[in-house]
Amino acid sequence: MRTLKMALDNNHKILTCYLLENSNEFKVNERRPAVIICPGGGYDFTSDREAEPIAMRFAAEGYHTFVLRYTCISDKTPLFPQPLIELAKTVHLLYKNADDWLIDKEKITLCGFSAGGHLVATYGTKWHEDWLSEKVSLPSEERKPSALLLCYPVINLTSGWPGDEIKNKKYSQLLGEEIKLEQKLEEFDASKHVSVHTPPTFIWHTSNDRVVPVSNSLQFISSLDKSHIPFESHIFENGVHGLSLANEVTARDDRHINDAVKEWIPLALTWLKQMRLN
Repeated sequence: MRTLKMALDNNHKILTCYLLENSNEFKVNERRPAVIICPGGGYDFTSDREAEPIAMRFAAEGYHTFVLRYTCISDKTPLFPQPLIELAKTVHLLYKNADDWLIDKEKITLCGFSAGGHLVATYGTKWHEDWLSEKVSLPSEERKPSALLLCYPVINLTSGWPGDEIKNKKYSQLLGEEIKLEQKLEEFDASKHVSVHTPPTFIWHTSNDRVVPVSNSLQFISSLDKSHIPFESHIFENGVHGLSLANEVTARDDRHINDAVKEWIPLALTWLKQMRLN
């Protein structure tokens, strides 16, 4: 495996690339699928628990993997749309290097956790929009994702930070105060912008998540259904927020080990195979 660390433009945000070797012991020069991972962290940081361990799990299944350490509130206020711009540039980077890295451009999946799930879901509904083309100076067809994997995602910014004082502070940091808050909240509510352009989606959550309520995923599922977008969803009964792989590898304590929920990875891999994205 080759590991590369690349800065995105001049903002010093890091993309870590885990590229499987083109070995003579496998199918030589075979183009592989790719997964771009956006860890969670409430847009305050990007979680290590949802970064390299996820990349290694997908790499073990034959995927080139990429971890995007996107801009967070501590780096820039207001935050949006900077993370969306960085994700667009990341997808384009895979298109640009597809020949050298042996990536199948038709099999680029975005995987997001919690706030990273909000970034991925939002990008999945906005990747084709003209304003983003202007921001990144790239045509939309060179930044198109093939599928979304959403793990206990924030979908609308009104459900994710309990308490009005915390919410109001977050809104200002994320969106700024120069235009109507209601307009901005709707703009970045991914469930309001699902369309024929939204890729097929795999989504999972736990029903008793007390940090990001399961209603986030249910709203997105409903929007996918209304727009006839292929999806698979799994709502597990029990489990704290931030489970990651839900096993000993990513556990901070015993709450993060959940035998039922750890099946999300095999389920997602099966779904990707059914979608011919493996």
